[in-house]
Amino acid sequence: MGCSPSSFDSIPATYKQNEYSKTPSSFGPEASSYASCDVMSESEKRIVKKTWKYLARDMTFYGTRVFLRIFELNPDLKALFPFHNKEDEALVNDQNFIGHVSRFMQAVGAAIDNINNLHLYFGPLLVGLGRQHVEFGGFKPEYWDVFTEAMIFVWEKELGDNFDGRCKIAWRKIFEFIMEQLKDGYKQRSDEETRPT
Repeated sequence: MGCSPSSFDSIPATYKQNEYSKTPSSFGPEASSYASCDVMSESEKRIVKKTWKYLARDMTFYGTRVFLRIFELNPDLKALFPFHNKEDEALVNDQNFIGHVSRFMQAVGAAIDNINNLHLYFGPLLVGLGRQHVEFGGFKPEYWDVFTEAMIFVWEKELGDNFDGRCKIAWRKIFEFIMEQLKDGYKQRSDEETRPT
């Protein structure tokens, strides 16, 4: 979700259980609360999986809509990307833009694929990605909040009546989990860099 190719370029859709040795309780105080997804009911997980099947049919299209909405909500964010000087047709056809949109949507898809164990399998990757964002000059962790609002907006438009109150709550839990992990990683790295040596 950052400003250049990310660690999501080569991640598999699901992870083997023994790939990470840490359990949610062993991440320590530096980890986030994981509250968003720990309280997802089985019904909410089914809703998310079902609606994702529809959205996953054309991830580039829906991802493009998300990014265009992000740039509407916060035009300053666009300046952080290599395609910052492109508009309209030139923007949506730019290979850097398309690549970023694809990686972003693949990350959302990987979250859904790992919905039963997000904190264990997917959380560490998100924390790592959040750490990378410290390197992007001008990036602020609160920018990730715009991503949540943009995704909710696009999902609501695209899913119509299927994006009812229960669906919105379930998806917001997923988005909050993703953003919490990214922010945790960013904070960890920022704290390390500002700590006196």
